Amino acid sequence: MKKNCRSILLVALATLLLCSGCSQNSTTSSTEEKDALFSCGLLSAKQDNLWGYINESGSFIIQPQFDYAFPFSSTGVARVLFGDSFGYIDTEGNYLIPAQYQEAYDFSDNGLALIKTESLYGYIDPSGAYAINPQFDAAVDFGHGTYAAVSSGGKWGFVDSNGHYFVNPQFEAAGAFSANGLAPVQTNGVWGYIGLDGKLAITPRFEYAFSFDASGLARVIVDGEFGYIDKTGSYVVSPQFTTATEFTADGYATVSINDRYGIIDTKGSYTINPQFDWLGTMENDRAAYENKGKIGYINLKGQRVIVEQFDFLIPLLYPSGNFGSDHYAVVRFGDKYGVIGNDGKYSINPQFDGLFGCTG
Repeated sequence: MKKNCRSILLVALATLLLCSGCSQNSTTSSTEEKDALFSCGLLSAKQDNLWGYINESGSFIIQPQFDYAFPFSSTGVARVLFGDSFGYIDTEGNYLIPAQYQEAYDFSDNGLALIKTESLYGYIDPSGAYAINPQFDAAVDFGHGTYAAVSSGGKWGFVDSNGHYFVNPQFEAAGAFSANGLAPVQTNGVWGYIGLDGKLAITPRFEYAFSFDASGLARVIVDGEFGYIDKTGSYVVSPQFTTATEFTADGYATVSINDRYGIIDTKGSYTINPQFDWLGTMENDRAAYENKGKIGYINLKGQRVIVEQFDFLIPLLYPSGNFGSDHYAVVRFGDKYGVIGNDGKYSINPQFDGLFGCTG
């Protein structure tokens, strides 16, 4: 439960999907919309074991009918689970792509989405047509990159948007390319990075290596401790933390040491000293903290601006519990979920069985 996961970045789709975009439900700018809790003015909500979507007033705009519902992308497309199959809907609840996949993921910057069908992974375009036929044992989405990591025959390589191999399968594991043109790969049991030329750019020597984040740094693990490197492979922050998140676009990361959580900047200096039982990611001048099993919020100065009173979200998924750019956050009180503003006051009283993927 005390674990942060970075959500997958959402993308601009083709005209077919744009016609059902956020403009139908929200006047929020695309920049603000990207990190808003109510993406396209909608938030997934669970009632009586089914998921639908509510607006900022807490009213259902798309009635509960799905077995699971994911957030809308800024273009007005959301993944939903119906029965055992995933599909894609627009902001009116209409299927753009019928529920038919074992797994489905958000569309990447190149307009393709990773899916799984008949136990194999492939990629579809916004119409639902196969851009790359299902053929891989495992795969990663394209994200912001030109290439995607795929696995075949127990080895990982990289393909382009046409499904042609850019790097033949040869690695034990691989991750996504970042904006700086580097992707983590594992060979001989250790991790390093390759560049867009397909050659090793950072010599494999880490126990584990993550993709580079918005700050241009990447987390690595050495001797069981987290540190951060730059694109040359040099340490910017030496391995020393028990846990560590990636840096936000504002340049803050949450770390823990000796069972205490704090926040560092990109130079490794503490902006908030390790002192909390648990601490979430600092987003929009708010980070969730734990004290004696209850959740409150601090600001960038470390001041407790919303006293601890809420319960842990289940599961604790990023950015659940974090404030979006629209200044809303999901909270749990007892067994019900609601929404608060950055002043800590309820904008939607706790009444739902789940919000934004959190339930239980």
